[in-house]
Amino acid sequence: LPIVFCGYNNFRPDVLKGIGNITGVNEEVDFAKTVDFATQIQPALRNLVFIISTGDDSNRRMATVTEDTLFPKLRKGYHLIVLKDASMAEIGTRLGALSPDSAVFLVGMTSDLIQGRRPTSVENSRMIAAVSPVPVYSFWDFALGTGILGGHIITGLDQGRTTADMVLRVLAGTPADRIPVIMPTPARNIIDFNVMQKFGINVNALPARCSFINRPVSLLDRSGWYIGAALLAISLESLLIMALVLSLRQRKAALRILGIERDLLDQRVEKRTEELQHINELLEEEIRVRNRTEKVITARLRLLEFATTHTMDELLETTIDEAEALTGSAIGFYHFLETDQNTLSLQNWSTRTKAEFCRTEDKVPHHDLLQAGAWIDCIHQQRPVIHNDYASFPHPKRMPSAHAPIIRELVLPVLRDDSIVAIIGVGNKPHDYTAEDIETVAFLADLSWEITERKRAEEALKQAHDELEHRVTLRTRELLQANEALRSEIAERKRAEDTMQLLSSKLLTSQEEEQRRIAMELHDQTGQDILVLKLQLQALKRQLIRGQTNLQTECDKILTFTNRIIEDVRRLSHGLSPSQLQILGLRAALKELIQNFSEKTRIPIYFDVDALDNGFRPETEIVLYRIFQEALTNIYKHARAEKVWIKVCRQVNRLTISIKDDGQGFDSNRHRASEPAVARGMGLSALELRSRMIGADLKILSQPGEGTEINLFVPIEGNTAL
Repeated sequence: LPIVFCGYNNFRPDVLKGIGNITGVNEEVDFAKTVDFATQIQPALRNLVFIISTGDDSNRRMATVTEDTLFPKLRKGYHLIVLKDASMAEIGTRLGALSPDSAVFLVGMTSDLIQGRRPTSVENSRMIAAVSPVPVYSFWDFALGTGILGGHIITGLDQGRTTADMVLRVLAGTPADRIPVIMPTPARNIIDFNVMQKFGINVNALPARCSFINRPVSLLDRSGWYIGAALLAISLESLLIMALVLSLRQRKAALRILGIERDLLDQRVEKRTEELQHINELLEEEIRVRNRTEKVITARLRLLEFATTHTMDELLETTIDEAEALTGSAIGFYHFLETDQNTLSLQNWSTRTKAEFCRTEDKVPHHDLLQAGAWIDCIHQQRPVIHNDYASFPHPKRMPSAHAPIIRELVLPVLRDDSIVAIIGVGNKPHDYTAEDIETVAFLADLSWEITERKRAEEALKQAHDELEHRVTLRTRELLQANEALRSEIAERKRAEDTMQLLSSKLLTSQEEEQRRIAMELHDQTGQDILVLKLQLQALKRQLIRGQTNLQTECDKILTFTNRIIEDVRRLSHGLSPSQLQILGLRAALKELIQNFSEKTRIPIYFDVDALDNGFRPETEIVLYRIFQEALTNIYKHARAEKVWIKVCRQVNRLTISIKDDGQGFDSNRHRASEPAVARGMGLSALELRSRMIGADLKILSQPGEGTEINLFVPIEGNTAL
């Protein structure tokens, strides 16, 4: 909600840092203006007496301000006397010695206490004014009527009026933080008429635009009941006089007392009458302004509600009806001004105008500005115009013959971005139009234009939405057709991939079986034959005569070659179908594979495969063995690695295998599974194919110069022997 504060003492803008939607009126005393006011009333002024105090935060702050900013300036031209935290005895003594060319300025409080408490501001002012032989000036309205002469006075009424104006702007739609804080505190020159007469000051010597309190008024200006009260009092006093006349002894004293009482009563009645009359005038003005504001706000609320269920044309007509009702007019119109600032469009009139006065045909779609009436001035001047004597106005009065006669009119432009977008007018009010009528019509005009713009935007948005819905429908139909075709293509490709994977799996299975058969033949047949050959050669060597050295040497060479063949056959048989896998299990077979690879290539391998157990199915074990074998082969052929790390971890439902090297690496993003096998290399394709055979997920991470990491995630379910 917006906040409008009133009388914030010594406001500084940094107080509102980080706070939005707030504004208000500052309260800060301008001491120098009261001093200037005093020098105008007392031109011979030479001695300036300032009474200041430090008894509380407020008075302490006032004392600091006067001492730091005001006193240094005044000492240059006046004799300055400062009574700080002084008692009434000291104040009375110092003030009693003042000459007529002196003045007292009441900033703070006396240090005396009244019945154990500090005196109120009013009591303080009254005591000091009572002991001062020279005029006393103050800065706040609570000191008025206590015997001070006056000053440049801050009043709650002035602050309240200024704050009320700001509130009206907020209610009219202006954001609070768009309204600057009023820094100069509203204040005015006020004089106590009785005190002025006491010091013999001539009214003509006062500065212009002074306000007065206690200024006597004639009995004709008083309210009737006050006069009656005064007459009743006089009648009572007359009865009292008659009673006193009967007492001859007290007649003379009674007459004297009666005269005194009557004078005092007249003074009190006159003073109270003036105060009540002033208050009554302010109250009547406030009530009138509040009633007008409430009517405007109610009308705005009705228009907002009306706009939700009616057309723009109906809204314009209702807006003019509201403007007529609030201003007491008999006719009204609302026209749009196009961007060329010369053509009127979408004309409309109030319900009463169309029913009782304006007998023209339907609305004219476009109307040249040169054909407009006297209200063309509001367009040229870009401000509201009032013609309270339309007949005597010299401007040409062009209008249709059936148009209602105009006696007086008010025409107001609606401005947006320094251009007029519409004009609204009312006419034939029984009495003259005023600035308040302009403000009332402006409230309604701005609101109706905002609603009109919103309705235009809503209509454009609806049209765009309908077009978008149509385009979305067409596009959705196209996408559904394309999606159906894509689904068919994906299904066909999936079937092809499934077939390819099945064939590849069968091929690898057949290859494994064939390798196992060849390994067995090499081990059982070829290996045995070569072993027999070796035994026969050894027997032949033993049968040679000692002198046949050359033959013995040749036999040794043949035996050495035969041993090499036996080792190659054993290694080939083991490579085709590792016997350790069937005999010792996967973990032992992998450890032997890793150790043999490290010894052969002289590449250190740091490995931990203890998480592998022997619970996998034979088909899964041979696939995992081949994956390790293929990965190490790729490292040896392509990586140029200096170190290799192998780690196997087992989770609840899967096995994670990591094979990492510090070799030259490659761009793994260019070797995706969607590329042909030739582009990716046979090694990577074999790894991916074998991974899919056991339902594993293969991830290869590599960048040039940063090595390669192969991560294999093997599901436990479906790959165990149980």
